[in-house]
Amino acid sequence: QIGVQQVNNTLPELEKLLLNRQAQLQLKQVNYLIQAKFANLERAIELYQLTPLAIDTAQASLTQENAALERQIQSQLAGIKESEQLFLQQQTNQVTTSLRQLTWVIVIFFSLSISLLGLIYWLLQQQTQKRQQAELQLQQTNQQLQQTNGELKEEIAKQQLLEKELRQSEAQFRSLTEYSPIGIVLLDTEGNCIYANPRYLTVSGCEAESVLGKGWLATIHPDDLACIEELLAQEVEDGYCEIRFCLSTGESKYSYLYLAPVFDQQQRLISYVGALEDITERRKISQMKDEFIALVSHELRTPLASIQGSLGLLAAGILRDRPATAQQMLEIAALDTERLSRLVNDILDLNRLEAGRVEINPQWHQADDLIQQAIATVQAIATAQEVNISVTNSEIAVWADSDWIVQTLVNLLTNAIKFSPPQSRIEVTTQLQAKEVLFTISDQGRGIPAEKLEQIFQRFQQVKSSDRRQQRGTGLGLSICRLIVRLHGGRIWAESKLGEGSTFFFTLPLPAEKP
Repeated sequence: QIGVQQVNNTLPELEKLLLNRQAQLQLKQVNYLIQAKFANLERAIELYQLTPLAIDTAQASLTQENAALERQIQSQLAGIKESEQLFLQQQTNQVTTSLRQLTWVIVIFFSLSISLLGLIYWLLQQQTQKRQQAELQLQQTNQQLQQTNGELKEEIAKQQLLEKELRQSEAQFRSLTEYSPIGIVLLDTEGNCIYANPRYLTVSGCEAESVLGKGWLATIHPDDLACIEELLAQEVEDGYCEIRFCLSTGESKYSYLYLAPVFDQQQRLISYVGALEDITERRKISQMKDEFIALVSHELRTPLASIQGSLGLLAAGILRDRPATAQQMLEIAALDTERLSRLVNDILDLNRLEAGRVEINPQWHQADDLIQQAIATVQAIATAQEVNISVTNSEIAVWADSDWIVQTLVNLLTNAIKFSPPQSRIEVTTQLQAKEVLFTISDQGRGIPAEKLEQIFQRFQQVKSSDRRQQRGTGLGLSICRLIVRLHGGRIWAESKLGEGSTFFFTLPLPAEKP
C-alpha cells in the first residue's frame, strides 16, 4: 500500500515533468501496467491467505505475469526515456536553432538599432540644425518684424498726423469756403459740380440740392454758357469770363467766374476749381460814377458857360451903355458862381463825412432857431417856385452842431421845394419824444415810389421822373443828410404816397444828463 501510494504520488509529478505528449501517453500506459502489477500482487496475497498450500503454483503464475508486466513497464519506461530524450534533443535543437536565430535577430536588431540610433542622431542633428536655423531665421524675422513694426508705427503715426492735418486742413478749407465772401465751386473733369459754397448759392440763386451735376449752369444766361465751355475746353490754363445769373425773382446778377484746372502728381487733370466774384454792385457803382461824372460835368459846364458868357459880354464893353442888362449879367454870373460853390462844397462835405474826418461840436440850441436859419437860406428859391413854408413853433432845445443840422434842414427843404408844385405848402415841425427830438419836413409833391425810399439816401441817387421840373442836382444832398444825422447818433428816413407828397423824418438824441 505504501508502494502504491508512492507510485500514485510520483506518477502525476512525473507526468508534469514530461514535455512530450507521446511520453505522457506512455507514462499512462506504465501507470496502467503498474496498477495491473499491483493487482496481481493483491491476488497473490489473497490466494496465499486462502490456500497457503497452493502458494507456489499461484506465485509461479503471478511471477510470470509480473515478469511480463515488469518487462512491459521497463519497455514503456525505456520508450518514455527514449521519447523524452528524443523530444529533449529536438527541443534542444529547436532551442539552439532559436537561440541562433534569436542571436542573429538580436545582432540584426542591434545593428538596426545602431543604424536607427545613428539615423535618429543624424535626423536629430539635422532637426537641431534646422531648428537652430529656424530659430536664427525666426530671430532675424522677429528683428525684421520689430523693425517693420517700428517703421509701421512711425508710418501709422505719420499717417495719423497727416490725417489729422488733412482733417484740420479740410475743416479750415470748409470754414474758409463756408464763410468766404467769394463764391467757390468745384467741378469734375466733365464739368459737373461736386461742391458749391453758400456764397456761390447766394449769388447764383441755386439751391444746395439742385446745384450739383449740371445744375450749377441752370441760372446762367444762355448767352454766357459758350464762354464757360471755352474755359473748360482749355484744360491746362486758367481763365475767367463775365457771366450773368438770371434769378427767379427776375433780378440779374453780374459776376466774374475764374476757372483753374487742378492736376495730380502725374500732371493728370482731376478737377476744376472756380471762384465767383459778384460785380453787380461794382457795376452799379461804376454806372453811378459815370452818371455822376456826366452830371457833374454838366453841372460844371452849364454855370461856367453862363459865367463865361456874362463876363465876356461885360469884358467886351458891349453892355457899357446898357447898365441894366450889365447888372443882369452880373447877377447871372453870381448865381452860377454860387451854384458851382454849392456843388464843390457838397462833394467836399460828402468826402469828409465818409472819411470820418468831421468832428461835431454839439451845443444846446433852440430847434426853431435852426429851422428859421435854414428857411432863410432857401426862401428865395421857395419864393421863385411859389412854394409856401410853414413852421409849427415849439420851445424845444436840441443838443447838436448847429452848422451841420442847418445844412441838413437846408438840403431837405431844397429837395421839398424842388419837387413841390406851385401854390403848394411845405410844413416843418418838431416833436419832443422820450429820448430824442423828431424833425419832420412834409411836402405836397408827386411822391416817391416805395422801392426807392431807401435808395434815395445813397450817393448819386435821384428819383427820375418825366414830370420833374428843370431842377438839377448832384444826388448827394440826402447822402450828406444821412451821414450828418448818424454822426449825431440819430436816424433818418422817408415816407411817401405817390401823388400826395413825401415826408422826411430825422431824430436827434438828447443826452442822458444835461451838460
